[in-house]
Amino acid sequence: MSPRFAPHSSVAEVTIIERAELGGTLLELGCIPTKSLLAGADLLRKIRDAASFGIRVPEPEVDFPRMMERKEEIVLAMAQRCGGGVQAQGGEGRSSPGPCRRRRGRHRRRTP
Repeated sequence: MSPRFAPHSSVAEVTIIERAELGGTLLELGCIPTKSLLAGADLLRKIRDAASFGIRVPEPEVDFPRMMERKEEIVLAMAQRCGGGVQAQGGEGRSSPGPCRRRRGRHRRRTP
């Protein structure tokens, strides 16, 4: 096995400081929710075009509340995977030089 793919014996500890939900705009409001709704719209278009392939199907009914529910299920599943192995803390952070970190105005010394 290549060393690049070998499991590591040491475990790194990672903390993310996040103002809102873990995953941010991309996951909560942006392309992930949009793509889940576009996938349903694309499927609807394909079903409506089935006759051009010689397949007759009745006109599909759109259940928009179910489409929105499905979108939320996808966002929730991805959000749960997003934090794997990472400790998240609410707040606002900024980088500072040296062995210190800041969160919400508090100054903390990093521990090795």
